[in-house]
Amino acid sequence: MKKGLIVIGVVLVVAAAWAAPVYKYAGMWGARGTGNGQFLSVFRIAVAPDGTVYVTDSRASRVQYFTSTGSYLGQWPVPNASGVDVSPSGVVYVANQGQVRYFTLTGSFLGSWSNQSSPLDVAVAPNGTVYTVDAFTHHRVEYFTSTGSFLGSWGSIGFGPGEFLWPAGIAVLANGTVYVAENGNDRVQYFTPTGSLVGMWGKSGEGPGEFDEPNGIDISNSGIVFVANTYNHCVDYFTSTGSFLGWFGGVGEGPGQFVLNHGVAVSPSDTRVYVTDFLNARVQYFDESGSAVVPQSLGKVKALFR
Repeated sequence: MKKGLIVIGVVLVVAAAWAAPVYKYAGMWGARGTGNGQFLSVFRIAVAPDGTVYVTDSRASRVQYFTSTGSYLGQWPVPNASGVDVSPSGVVYVANQGQVRYFTLTGSFLGSWSNQSSPLDVAVAPNGTVYTVDAFTHHRVEYFTSTGSFLGSWGSIGFGPGEFLWPAGIAVLANGTVYVAENGNDRVQYFTPTGSLVGMWGKSGEGPGEFDEPNGIDISNSGIVFVANTYNHCVDYFTSTGSFLGWFGGVGEGPGQFVLNHGVAVSPSDTRVYVTDFLNARVQYFDESGSAVVPQSLGKVKALFR
């Protein structure tokens, strides 16, 4: 059993501390099915600059989009849709079956490109560069112009710095720094826009800042990095250099709980975080409710149950 059940913590507080945002459950939508606003395998999520929320449903082979509180707006078909992101100019990019397809905000097809990789997730930089993670074929990052002209790639399968094992999620900071969540290595690595390694954090486990097969990742405008910690059934969040700030969620079917949360996205205002709750077939959202003093160093946290 994972985070969010019964946790006994011993906290070692040092002198230095800072205020980190706290996120509390604010609402949800969705149910299992193929109707409007329902999901078969709710996967990844993105928020447009105007606050519209886009959600991929891979088994239903479609993208649905909603208001900021979950009112259904529309959908369009994309076979085996996986990753999704929206550019600053309002173009929706969707990764699927060895392709990246791109659309208007209401789903009108604009174009696509194919390559030899298997893109699982997609992220658009502020300058329009499109990044994808190839989780299964080459275990690398690839990047393209906004219309799909190949620019470069980095990474290969492995456990060392700059190498990847099932890179599952990708996001880009406002300054162009690229963050990759590694499902197989239980860590986050971050790079310059052209792939030079800047740093990394994380290891396998259930404690603060530890991962069990992370997937989706997103970054707020203020630089807070949110990671869907899938098999820990929670979302962890960090500074842009990997200092642990907090987490929310926990395994279960109730409000604010998850069973295998795969995707995470931050609203343009930075005050709301959306999470795709895979086995519960729903989207939940959490609002910033203030700040908490977080110690610079956390001691051992022991879970009573796993």
